[in-house]
Amino acid sequence: MKPVLFVTGHAPFDREGAFARLHEREDVEFALFGGRSQHGVYDLGAGPTDIPASPARDRPRDRSLPFPHRHVSQREVAALAASGRHRAVVVSTGGRIALPGAWAAARRAGIPLILWTSLWAHPRTLAHALSYPALLRLYRSADAVVTYGPHVSAYVRARGARNVHVAPQSVDNEFWSHPLAVPDVGLPPAPPWPEQAAVKFLFAGRPVREKGLGVLREAWLQSGLAAPSAALVLVGVGSIPPWVSVGGAAWRDVPLVWRLRSSLRGSHGSSPPIPADGVAPRGMTEITAGRATPSGVTEIPAGGGAPGEATWIPAPGTAPDGVVCLDPVPPTQLRSMYAAADVLVAPSIATRTFREPWGLVVNEAMNRSLPVIASDAVGAVAGGLVRDGRNGLVVPTGDPRALAAALRRLADDPPLRARLGAAGADDVQAFTHAAWAQGFASALDSLGLSRGGRW
Repeated sequence: MKPVLFVTGHAPFDREGAFARLHEREDVEFALFGGRSQHGVYDLGAGPTDIPASPARDRPRDRSLPFPHRHVSQREVAALAASGRHRAVVVSTGGRIALPGAWAAARRAGIPLILWTSLWAHPRTLAHALSYPALLRLYRSADAVVTYGPHVSAYVRARGARNVHVAPQSVDNEFWSHPLAVPDVGLPPAPPWPEQAAVKFLFAGRPVREKGLGVLREAWLQSGLAAPSAALVLVGVGSIPPWVSVGGAAWRDVPLVWRLRSSLRGSHGSSPPIPADGVAPRGMTEITAGRATPSGVTEIPAGGGAPGEATWIPAPGTAPDGVVCLDPVPPTQLRSMYAAADVLVAPSIATRTFREPWGLVVNEAMNRSLPVIASDAVGAVAGGLVRDGRNGLVVPTGDPRALAAALRRLADDPPLRARLGAAGADDVQAFTHAAWAQGFASALDSLGLSRGGRW
């Protein structure tokens, strides 16, 4: 039986095991476009990164991938798909030339085409509006469609897709749940959590608006959580995060400030009294009766209010109390940070160009028995992995107040954290590389092209 051709522009660390299992199951050859830096690299969102070698799991970027593959340009995909050497062509929705090229070539050669898609909301830009009719045609004409989960399946079925199958999103569960040993030689030690933090929240992702950092920042302030009792570590955002508001405007880097509660609508945090000597705490700027010093602070609203009614919030561009911002870290170090944390936070928001297809950090964290707080814009929520009250808390997207309440609730309830985390560790075991590969095997079987059998 001829192999299957699988065309994709991204074969990162967390996909390797899934691709290898699919090859073992169905004999698959992978055509990788997009440059070698897109393949075999663990990416927390800051771009391609060389990963130190270690005995546990990390490998250098130039190692061989554990499945048959060839590196191609997008323009070479059409000729490969039309070569007649494959019994089916699987193509993902990425690639402006690779996708239409593979589709047209497979049709000309009479080879069944399987579409692998993650979209559950089409991006709202002019370029995507122009591509939408072609994508609709692909949904309707593909011989089979494989999706990230039931949320994507519902989306493509509503647009005419037929013969739809689910390949549940997976990570290397064995790696992420593996008992921790002594730190790997050559890896930097994980930065310490804020001293005496009783409850530790963790975010891991790219420093971009759609990941919900602006919402998370506002929620942290509203929650009243702060060092030393609580900590929030943001992994992958860089040491100086590009804070972004819910509306998308970038924050400017200015000092911490005092603000009068009577001068602000919806002030955040508690109301610490202004010190008797009138001097603001270290790292903060004093504001009295609506007047600010020094000149670095702008647009301080005038208004009365007794000094005792003052509250403080970190000004834009600064990290709130108890928040630590870190660069991306390699997998073994991130695994240790999951083990040290108490809760994972995934506050993604939907934008004109992006809606979180899944969020594999959820799978990773659940393997370490972490409860998850996630917005309903996260694919892992819509796809059925994160279930409110079962293994995490689900909040409306873009709602800092709801997120703050969830943060506070889990901070105050250790038994609830333990119960949700234990359920998550059980639930994630259904999301395996074998189950992901079986989704594609089912699509091939529906076309009479599977090598047969189930694991």
